[in-house]
Amino acid sequence: MIRYWQNKKLTDNVVEAYAVGPREFDFVGLEYVLDEISAASFLEGYSTILDPPDLSKYRKVYRYFYRLLGVQGSVDLNQWYAQRAIF
Repeated sequence: MIRYWQNKKLTDNVVEAYAVGPREFDFVGLEYVLDEISAASFLEGYSTILDPPDLSKYRKVYRYFYRLLGVQGSVDLNQWYAQRAIF
């Protein structure tokens, strides 16, 4: 995010957060926050750029890691594992 300008020149650039990781990890997080209708809309747009990743090999371990990070707070692990796969 650009925050500071001086004499029409950029003087500072503030970056709140930056992370690099596999697409599969992002998709596992999206499964938690999107419902099926929203996921279908997301996939429709995403598929115009790239094929969506196959999560079948990664879903369980990434869900565990996602839970360890506490991204969505303290969600019960069994409930999180039981969450329906939408991608």
